[in-house]
Amino acid sequence: EDGWKCKVCGKTSDHRRVILSHTETHIEGVSYICHICSKTCSTRQYLSVHMSNMHTDLLSCDDCGKDGMNKGAYRKHIVSQVHKTIHQDIFSCDVCEKVGMNREVYRKHNQSQSHRTKSAKK
Repeated sequence: EDGWKCKVCGKTSDHRRVILSHTETHIEGVSYICHICSKTCSTRQYLSVHMSNMHTDLLSCDDCGKDGMNKGAYRKHIVSQVHKTIHQDIFSCDVCEKVGMNREVYRKHNQSQSHRTKSAKK
């Protein structure tokens, strides 16, 4: 038998520490409380993640200047579609005056045959 197995629910892992942490979820009445916001977590690991994500130094976005974000909010901010849309570089073509292209679209646009033909005519 390889790995480690929870005796309560059968969850398995190759790492003993993962199962030891997991078994805390099965102990009724045991909880870990955040001393800052009083959030209750079922394991020490969950509390540790909560502390890291919610109560670390506040961060700001270098792209848009939004500030006051904890680590969890910052991660969500930088991967959000809104952030990608707002903060991506916007390119405009000097040859045909097409505007609003992101870097990849602009690169493909400049490589297109029709674009090269218009460029040669100017």
